[in-house]
Amino acid sequence: MNQNIKTQAFKQGIYEISSTQKETLGCLRVMADGRKFRYAKATAVALIPGVCLQCAAPTANHINRSAVTTAIGSQQVTFTVGATEVTADMYKDGYLQVNAGTAGTLGRQYRIKSHTTVTSAGGSITVQLDEPLGVALIATTDKLSLIPNPFNGVSEGAVQKPCAGIAPVPVTASYYFWAQTGGVAAALLDNATAVGSNLIPAASGGVKLFVVDYLQPVIGYALGVGVTNEYKPMFLTID
Repeated sequence: MNQNIKTQAFKQGIYEISSTQKETLGCLRVMADGRKFRYAKATAVALIPGVCLQCAAPTANHINRSAVTTAIGSQQVTFTVGATEVTADMYKDGYLQVNAGTAGTLGRQYRIKSHTTVTSAGGSITVQLDEPLGVALIATTDKLSLIPNPFNGVSEGAVQKPCAGIAPVPVTASYYFWAQTGGVAAALLDNATAVGSNLIPAASGGVKLFVVDYLQPVIGYALGVGVTNEYKPMFLTID
């Protein structure tokens, strides 16, 4: 998570939320005291402070889709997705990846500027890229995947996913905000912890933080003695 670094002239304060997008999703902001934040958007469910937020995940019907012939240098790519709806801005600031196909195209990734919507029955989508194709796409042979920006639609859910940080303030549903990903933070703990304990997303759904689960990545460590269901200091190390 080291892209879209911006060092000045931010349009939205760290503790502000907004109904309109003011920064690039995933943009990294570093404070003078070393705390780090990523610009994010909440899903249609409001968020509370201090809980572990889940990153947006790829949609099965939007990956490994057959390309159509598209010339090198083009910034517009059209292809067909499966029977899952593509909503407005679902992939804004996300990525188009070539996951299979011909040599030269494989492994290439392009940032998405905008795209059309698609109904739940599937159909054709036109993706406007933020950069031109470096290699022409070959119909049928090349396979394309739509990958959401991890910070476009973060949530408190019932399934563990990579952690997108924690909200420093309450966030209204579908609003934009800064998710903290590094430095000293106040986090809601799932169980008691000792000073220095490694912390990971909680098995209860990623809405709290806890220790001792080797299937989850460490996202920081405890700075104080943790008490179950209380907000305690931790040092986030996602960024």
